[in-house]
Amino acid sequence: AFAEKYRGTDNLCVTMFGDGAARQGVLHESFNMAMTWQIPVLFICENNHYAMGTSVKRTS
Repeated sequence: AFAEKYRGTDNLCVTMFGDGAARQGVLHESFNMAMTWQIPVLFICENNHYAMGTSVKRTS
């Protein structure tokens, strides 16, 4: 996404992640960097019904 901004294109970078990744600091750092640098990125969070390797039905 940074390369697209640097090149001055109208392209958009799309990234997908599972809901378990929302607990990770690197994801929040990515959100922060995207906003700080105003880069063209779309984050898509998917509820894949697994929480860090365990089915959602088996977690609290």
